[in-house]
Amino acid sequence: MLALVVFLPCLAIWLSFTVYSFLLRYTNTKRKQLAFEELGLSAEASRSTRLIGFFHPYCNAGGGGERVLWTAIAALQRTEPDVVSVVYSGDTDASKSEIIKKVSARFDISLNPSSLHFVFLDSRWLVEDKTWTMFTILGQSLGSMYMAWEAMSKLIPDLFIDTMGYAFSFYVVNLMGGIPVGAYVHYPTISTDMLERVRSRKIWHTNTETVSSSAILSKVKLFYYRIFMYYYARSLRIARFLMVNSSWTKNHVDAILQHSDPLLDAFSVIPPFLFLRSPNAGFTHAEIVYPPCDTRETAKFDLQGRESIIMSVAQFRPEKDHAAQLCAFYHLLTMYPGHTASVKMVLLGGSRNTGDAERVEGLRKLARDLKIEVRSLGAHIQPLDFSPC
Repeated sequence: MLALVVFLPCLAIWLSFTVYSFLLRYTNTKRKQLAFEELGLSAEASRSTRLIGFFHPYCNAGGGGERVLWTAIAALQRTEPDVVSVVYSGDTDASKSEIIKKVSARFDISLNPSSLHFVFLDSRWLVEDKTWTMFTILGQSLGSMYMAWEAMSKLIPDLFIDTMGYAFSFYVVNLMGGIPVGAYVHYPTISTDMLERVRSRKIWHTNTETVSSSAILSKVKLFYYRIFMYYYARSLRIARFLMVNSSWTKNHVDAILQHSDPLLDAFSVIPPFLFLRSPNAGFTHAEIVYPPCDTRETAKFDLQGRESIIMSVAQFRPEKDHAAQLCAFYHLLTMYPGHTASVKMVLLGGSRNTGDAERVEGLRKLARDLKIEVRSLGAHIQPLDFSPC
């Protein structure tokens, strides 16, 4: 009786969602036509035109992930004349022409505006770090699902490709759009390393000292990660294809794809978990597609008379662990004090938001505390303390 009480409301919600998805797909033809008209395509040309959607809420950030996105779109424009690339962007403060201009200036990539369409999303704040001070990866994943709903409600493409790592959006796209899903993964949302750090109670940017110092909190977090890993693996398996940017990422993604949990498998056949079941494309491994690197200009640099500079190029995001780089540089100078005056370190990268800007100021403070000379590029607003080396 209790199972029936739980099952019937879940069934009603699922049926309502199914009907809603059907109506959304039915009315999508009109939204497609409006997009074609905006691009100046004739009715005849639009009949043979396919839409490939790129889910990249931070498409105007100007980082390495964005270079991958725009290089892929530029390649499609050169080789697939019957394809329109649709970018789902949260950069509501920039226009299509401004984004294209920035891509040209930052990456030297030319884009054809007649085969590029933008769908701007208002819900990007749901995946911001500052929105979720606790249960961050869960909150951001749920936020990405809402963003995917907003994206599908505005325009359903013929193929959906996530290029920012929001795998939980696959559930929504699969149910609402009924279209193939693919992904290019730069960095897994969760990894076996993260579980091991919690299990071994090691301090990390994803495992604070408050949690790592408590046996009870560590066990609770480990269980939370276990559930998250299970459903993250299931979401990745929805994809028809998975590409990754390195052998490191491939090893982690492959481990996630092959991850299993018999206990959670048993629970997955019980309502409401039954309705979270999704089609499995059968993937057990990802393919490496190395990111583009334009070396035309750097190849022209003279090798003679260079300064002794160690340069790190990466956005100022927590997973880049710039603090560890500063510590390594500090230990290098400690081991070889004769190089203190001649060797410098440069941290070069983009700052996406206030959190990144605070991180930059924290790195400057850490460099001062270590008495090392570091040149850093990035915004700074408020200081942020880092753990000592």
